[in-house]
Order: sequence, then structure tokens, then C-alpha cells
Amino acid sequence: MKLLPLAARNIRRNVRRTILSATATAIATMTLMFLFAYIDGMKMDFSYVLSTFVSGHGRIRHAEYDDLEHLNPLHLRIVNYTQVIDYLKADPRVAGLSPRINLPAMFYQAGADEQTGVRAIGVDFVRETTGMNLENILVSGAIPAPGDRGVLVGTTLARELGLEVGDTVTLLSQTMRRDTNAVSFTLRGIIEFPVAGLNKGTMLLPLEGAQRLSRMGDSVSEILYRLQDPSDARQVAGEIEGLLAQQGFSTGDNPLSVKSWDQVDMIFSFMGMADLIYGIFGSVFFILASTVLINTTMMVINERTREIGTIGALGMLGSEIVRLFFLEALIIAVLGAFGGILLGAAIVVPLQIIGMDLSSATEGMEINISGLIYPQFNLVKTILVWFYAVVLTGLVALIPSRRASKILPVEALRYQG
Repeated sequence: MKLLPLAARNIRRNVRRTILSATATAIATMTLMFLFAYIDGMKMDFSYVLSTFVSGHGRIRHAEYDDLEHLNPLHLRIVNYTQVIDYLKADPRVAGLSPRINLPAMFYQAGADEQTGVRAIGVDFVRETTGMNLENILVSGAIPAPGDRGVLVGTTLARELGLEVGDTVTLLSQTMRRDTNAVSFTLRGIIEFPVAGLNKGTMLLPLEGAQRLSRMGDSVSEILYRLQDPSDARQVAGEIEGLLAQQGFSTGDNPLSVKSWDQVDMIFSFMGMADLIYGIFGSVFFILASTVLINTTMMVINERTREIGTIGALGMLGSEIVRLFFLEALIIAVLGAFGGILLGAAIVVPLQIIGMDLSSATEGMEINISGLIYPQFNLVKTILVWFYAVVLTGLVALIPSRRASKILPVEALRYQG
């Protein structure tokens, strides 16, 4: 007996019930598809922010700096940073290098009742034009030229302090020797970082100006590097640390530590687990959705008890009855999953272009994520979600289908329900 046409005919017998079951599967499929697209968008954004503005794909520091970072240990510095950069430039895996100095500083305004704390970052503007993509985030003014005492300020900080291009900016900071120093700069431009926290408190100084302010001489607090292929960043970090030691750059007096971006910010590692976590959530969604399919299949079996008895009396085996009801549930699952994929694509694809504005939710949060997230449509994951939905929902449908095969023809024919 051809079961597939029979199953298709049975599905059409109660369109409302079929739509209800398919809708439950569709909603679960759409939800899981959106979650995967959203987390892929967050990972892409987080990777961009980390590699561009925060830690690169890897970060080189004095081995003791991280443990004492809260104390601003400027004396734990990279004294031979130019030689380190020249050496790493020859590594074909390295795409870019950024020496930096991080300085907690106070912005001094004459006549102001209180000073404003800022995060001053000494950078090489020539390198950071490509490293930070400064031209893309420049709102007004210009990028300081080499040798210029010019600075760039985040939009929120400039607005709160009432700063305009051309203003004089005076910074007070603790030096490497723990005394205090003040240096004045000229505001050359205003930039808008993609991260709200950076906009609110960040000021970019020329590297020479930061060295003068901190009295660190010809040294930096860290070197960030970007890789051609960041997928093996942790392995490359270990290899670079070993190479620096072999070449004599990392010594007992100047031990250097190299960490990959996922070691610098553990949130990046947690995001790597998000697919697994959402997969578990997805299983729960599909099991809940499958309960609708189970209930409707059970209702169909109760309503068609006499029919089951009839086809059993005509010679249909119990295994064939199982396959019949399983096919009916499977067809509904396939249609529901396909509908869920279409709904999910209708949501994700436009959002991939226009983005999701989370600026109000991330405002004030110390997290390296932009205010605009672009969910990413992934064809492979979409296909996997579809198969996942069909297989899981189909397997769950076996429960009521097996019950149908256990109905005895004699008892079914006497059934008066």
C-alpha cells in the first residue's frame, strides 16, 4: 500500500489542525534561526571592536602588567618596542601593528568646579589611520599629522565637555615615577566610536605626547597586532611569545607576555559557546512545539480509531500504521520547518542590512559591543536548523504513532467515540 498519498490525503482532511501543528513548528524554527543569526552578528561585531579598538587579535605587554593594571603600572613597559615591531613586521601572519600607551588622566578646564576623568590612549596616528579606521569614524576636523600635538576626542565626551575643533586641551596624569605631569594639546578632530563607552571617555593622543605626559621615554605599555587569519589567534600568540623570547626581546629584566583576543576578553570565549547554548534552547523550543503535534496526532488517532480498526482488518500491519501516522506528522513538520525558515529569512535578511539598534540598551555598559548589531544570515546553519526541526519533531511524533499500531482491529471496530 502506498502510504505517502494516503498520509497526504489525511492531512488535508482537517486543514485547521494541520495549520496549528505546522505553525508551532514554524515558530520554533524561526526563533532558533533568528537566535543563531543574532549571535553570529554579535560575534562579528565583537570581533571587529576587539581587533580594531581594544586588543587587536593579540596583545603584547610586560608579563606583570595585567596583574597590576588597576594600579596603572607604567613602569612595566616595553622598552624595546621599535625593535619588536620591526621584527614582527616580517612575519607574514601579521597584518598590522599598533604601539599604544594607556593613561588614566584628568581633563583640566580653567574655571571648572571639578576635573573630568578620561581614558587617554597614546597612539601612532599613521598606523591607526588603518588600524582603527580613523577616517571612517572621523566626524569633524582632521587626523593629526606626524609631529603635531593634536588629539582626537569621542563625540559624547566632546559634547559633555563642550569641546570644539581647535580648542586647547590640558591633561593631567600620573607619570611612570608616580609624580604628576600636565601637557596641553590641540583638539584636531572629533570621532565617533561604534561603542558607547569609548565615545564617552576616550581621547587619542599622539604617541610622543603620551610619552611626554607619562615621562616614559621611548617606550610603550603595549603592542597590539592584527592577523591575516585570526582563526588560530591563540596558537599564534603562543608562537609569537616563544619567538620574542628566542630573539632576546623578552628577558628576565623585561619579560613579555602575549595574549590572544579571546584571552584578553573572556566574553569572546563565552560567545563561542553561544551556538551550543542556543542549540540546547532550540531543543527545548522544538520539544514544546512538538507537544502540539503530539496532541493533535493523539486527537486524530482517537477520532480515527474505527478507521484504524478497518485498515487493520483489511490487512495493514502495525508497522505500516506507525509509518502512516509518522508520515503525516513528518509532512507537517517539513512544511512547518520550511515556513519557519521563510519567516526567519524575512526577518533576518532585512536586519542584516539595516541592523538592530541596541544603543539605548548598551548605553552606560562597559562592554565592547556596538550599539548597532547586524544579524548574519548563514545558509549552512539555516539548512541545519531545518533538518534539526524536521528530525526532532519527527522523532517526537513517533510516540503517538506507535500507540496507533497497538490498537486491536476488533476493539477499534467496536469503538463508539
